[in-house]
Amino acid sequence: MMDVYGLPNCDSTKKLLKRLKRESVYFRFINLKENPPEISTIEAWIKELGIDQILNRQSTTWRGLEEAEKEEAGTSLSAAGLMCRYPTLIKRPLISNEKSYFTGLKEPGISAFLNQ
Repeated sequence: MMDVYGLPNCDSTKKLLKRLKRESVYFRFINLKENPPEISTIEAWIKELGIDQILNRQSTTWRGLEEAEKEEAGTSLSAAGLMCRYPTLIKRPLISNEKSYFTGLKEPGISAFLNQ
């Protein structure tokens, strides 16, 4: 089974969900605002993909943070804590299967991930 983390009103998340339904892929959608991931989950994402693939520094939430909060994103543990407090800082969609994680919709990466 595949988990898709995102926000229902996020265009990228909507595109992925539509694709998964069209391709009859079994998945579970997890709304980041309603069910924010635990810090250990975010740390696992960061460990595999790196902070830059998980932390959305282009988001409205990021632009609204105080400088001191932005400086917290300097280490994996601090960045994970920041994303726990503000789950909208997590790049979307984030896809998880039994083997690995993927963020975004860029090709050919997304197709390769979905065909694992």
